[in-house]
Amino acid sequence: MIVQPMIPGYRSEFFRRVVDRIQSSGNQVIVATGVSSGEHAKRGDVANDSLPWQRSGRGWGRFFGPMYVRYHGSVGFQRTADVVVCELATGCIDTHVALLRRALTRWLPGIRSPRVITWGHVGAYTRTHGTFLNAVETIMMRASDQVLAYTPKGVLDARDRGVPQNRVRSLDNTVDLEALQAAVDEVSVLSPSQAWSELTSGAEQETVPVRCVAYVGGLDRSKRVDFLAEALERWWQADPQLRVLVGGAGADAHLLDLAVQRGQVLRLGRVGDREKALMSRVAQFMLMPGRVGLVAVESFVLALPVVTTPHPYHAPEFDYLVPGTDSLVLTDEPTQWADEILDVYEQPGAIDRLRSAARERAGTPSMDHMVATFVDACESAM
Repeated sequence: MIVQPMIPGYRSEFFRRVVDRIQSSGNQVIVATGVSSGEHAKRGDVANDSLPWQRSGRGWGRFFGPMYVRYHGSVGFQRTADVVVCELATGCIDTHVALLRRALTRWLPGIRSPRVITWGHVGAYTRTHGTFLNAVETIMMRASDQVLAYTPKGVLDARDRGVPQNRVRSLDNTVDLEALQAAVDEVSVLSPSQAWSELTSGAEQETVPVRCVAYVGGLDRSKRVDFLAEALERWWQADPQLRVLVGGAGADAHLLDLAVQRGQVLRLGRVGDREKALMSRVAQFMLMPGRVGLVAVESFVLALPVVTTPHPYHAPEFDYLVPGTDSLVLTDEPTQWADEILDVYEQPGAIDRLRSAARERAGTPSMDHMVATFVDACESAM
């Protein structure tokens, strides 16, 4: 059984492949999900619960001070499982219950419990943990039968915190890059003008902008949309011809309203692979002033170098980037950040070099590797 807060759209293909692989070996799989809430719900990127292997529980989540505590309603399902895969999250009650049952089995052999695999960031990437929560996370990892870290850096962190080498692996977290690559290949025959026309649904009469940047992701605090809005103000003063394509939804979408009204921003809403591929035909960069996550691996396929800041709460996938080679980390001040991006446009060959370096890494890390690692951990635990 796999316990998830929800199934984001970008995870659907991963779980489909995992379930197919495990079921092909004669085993059953249930993905138990809670209830989408908060900023994630407002992004509108949650798969529905009509999947045959998905079970929705009566979950809840709320903040207790700075700590977000949630329950995904999986405890009843856990009783019949041989293996439970839970998120490595100090605030997840489902994970603590599974690990407690596992500990009781070790102490009291007469009690049966499933083996427990935890997976996640390993380490305080997207928020500050503090000494106490770091200690709790360490205990959780040591109590797990297997730990699946998102990246190799997480593996090193787990080992440094006492997790045996044979009980921790790197998933090399990614998304379905094959589908995105297929979309890129499909639109490669289109001219920038044709791609622009499709993106704008033919409503825009102006020609393809010479300078165009893209943004794909949630429009909420973690992505620092307020920072982007300030950068847009600077560009409106310094280069009003620059256009920004924005794909995504979220609680802070309204911060871009003024830029949309004046025609500086083309807001596309949630975008799929084709829209992202079309964006790559007309844009030169992928903006992400806030948390860089899986957009890093998509940027390689799209050949759109990520331009970000030294934000302290980047996700583990930020480690895939090589700043200065396939991406840029610029000043953490919106006006200066905007000016530095304009400066890159003035450097002969700079954009081509960055895009070429990003393109060379297209397809990595692969979904096949991630699925194989996850399935092997599950089957080894059974």
